[in-house]
Amino acid sequence: MVIKNQLLIRLILFAVGIFCVIISGGTIKKYCALKFSGTHVQGKVIDHKRINGHGPIHPYIQFTTLENKVVETSVKSAIPKLLKVKGKYYSYNETVSVAYNSQNPKDATILSFTSWFNSVFSVLLGILSIIISFKYNQK
Repeated sequence: MVIKNQLLIRLILFAVGIFCVIISGGTIKKYCALKFSGTHVQGKVIDHKRINGHGPIHPYIQFTTLENKVVETSVKSAIPKLLKVKGKYYSYNETVSVAYNSQNPKDATILSFTSWFNSVFSVLLGILSIIISFKYNQK
């Protein structure tokens, strides 16, 4: 099969690459900011919910801030763990390490390897897509 419009293919690859880098790069930036300069506490998974009633299911966690304020929030950046129960991200009542910004505790994240691995993979895929878009059919 011969693709006649190679410029279009290059532009699509470039756009997909930029999209992956921007979206996943933001997640990595947030994770790193909370990991290194956020407040760290222990929390627990109390439910699994969809954000705004649709989309993927995210763990809903509860933790107590250093100011003794109980916070319940959904963690968007968490990636599912491999569990026996299909479709569940974390076990109910599972203890998790949580990092949050003291100015906005509801914008918390679960500190784990799986929380950032998918984003790193997406950024690498985006970079590869951008490189391919520049190298595609250059003679």
